[in-house]
Amino acid sequence: LGRVSPITVGGDPSKPPVRLIPIDHGLSLPDWHFLAEAYFDWQYWAQASQPFDTESLRIIDSIDTDHDAAALRDLGFPEGCV
Repeated sequence: LGRVSPITVGGDPSKPPVRLIPIDHGLSLPDWHFLAEAYFDWQYWAQASQPFDTESLRIIDSIDTDHDAAALRDLGFPEGCV
């Protein structure tokens, strides 16, 4: 297991910062060529077969994947990982 180092983020000084905890050091953002080697334990959990609720669907729908991909590129992630 890798060492877990929280990442503190926050752009609005009127709100407390958010602490993000990385949970997967090995295959968080692998080059897509390596995804065949990945094993996603969560796919076998009972809750993985449950439909998303309305609030979760709203959150998923609000994700701006183009913005997120640009942020990863700005951080220097290889294109195959984006």
